[in-house]
Amino acid sequence: MTAHDCPDGVSFATLVDYWFDDTDDAPLDAHVLACDACTTSLEWLAALADAIPDVVRRGQTLLIMPDAVLSRLREDGAQVREYRLRPGGSVNCTIAPTDDLVVAHLEAQLAGATRIDLVASSGTHVHRAADIPFDPARGSIVLASRTRDLRALGHATFVARLVAVDANGEREVGRYTFHHAPFDGVAS
Repeated sequence: MTAHDCPDGVSFATLVDYWFDDTDDAPLDAHVLACDACTTSLEWLAALADAIPDVVRRGQTLLIMPDAVLSRLREDGAQVREYRLRPGGSVNCTIAPTDDLVVAHLEAQLAGATRIDLVASSGTHVHRAADIPFDPARGSIVLASRTRDLRALGHATFVARLVAVDANGEREVGRYTFHHAPFDGVAS
């Protein structure tokens, strides 16, 4: 997709909320019908929304997703295992054979941030996802794990960090520890 360049300043985040949040917003309805940039972005978003459930169910990718996408997946019948963590928190976690998706709601103080990076580590392996999508007003990021990888894991510990990045450098806004164990037959 090319950059979203709405001449009236409607952000891509607003379009995502508009697409997934079945709200009635007559001024925005009229705008997207008249704006070529917004119409093109919504067409791209619709194609992406159609593809997400299949990608998620195959467990092929790590996703940062808006709450609205997660709600849509639940409405479409996806079995979602969810964990909620505050900064500094930890959780014992697993994936059951019937789970389509495992998500972590990473709560953080995001107000004022212009860029957030996700830094995930396990032992000496570190992965950084730069400039992840986020809504500062929501105060959390929804992280969907690669279910295929989780199913293959034994016991493992992972640390995820949310890092705010700006002209002054970096500051950690949240650190979360996941203690994964294979499913033991007891739903939690």
